[in-house]
Amino acid sequence: MAKCIRCGRSGMGVLHQAIKLKDKNLICFKCYKELGFEPWKDMTTAPLMYTWDDIKDGKEEMEGRRLGDLIRRTNQAEAAKYNLGVRHYKELEAAGASTSEMRIMSAICAVLDDEGCDPDALEISLGPNNSLMVMIDGVVVVQYRSDKDVKWIMLPNESEEKIRITGPAKINTLASRIVQAYRAAI
Repeated sequence: MAKCIRCGRSGMGVLHQAIKLKDKNLICFKCYKELGFEPWKDMTTAPLMYTWDDIKDGKEEMEGRRLGDLIRRTNQAEAAKYNLGVRHYKELEAAGASTSEMRIMSAICAVLDDEGCDPDALEISLGPNNSLMVMIDGVVVVQYRSDKDVKWIMLPNESEEKIRITGPAKINTLASRIVQAYRAAI
């Protein structure tokens, strides 16, 4: 005789009302309701949508996991647009980086990767005057800004001089200096 996956009550479908889940498990209406679901509303959709693993922690937990998965997939897709890792993308996003600044960071990571340096060691945060600071363990490797009117990069290990840039393409001409700044910060 069929039993509820949660409470073990038998007689599901004959004596007690139950919902058959996508993975063929049965759950009684009482348990389903205790998990935060509405049995009468979900009776026809639950068998197509939910497995026991989906619902066992309750509706709020399930929805939280689904939202978290959606955010993770969205961040991965956005990061991929700029050839960035998710962590770097999220740091840039938190700092309010422009599209150009995202692309510059992607170019910096590509230059470092080409030279055998680990771009994952970099951390990004908002610096003075809305610039972005690229650091390793709190040591600034590169500081830059690129918006409509202002485009510059600074390598603090060399000097406080701002080097004018036109965009991500300029990063390749600074490759050896960026690698040197990276290695100096380690």
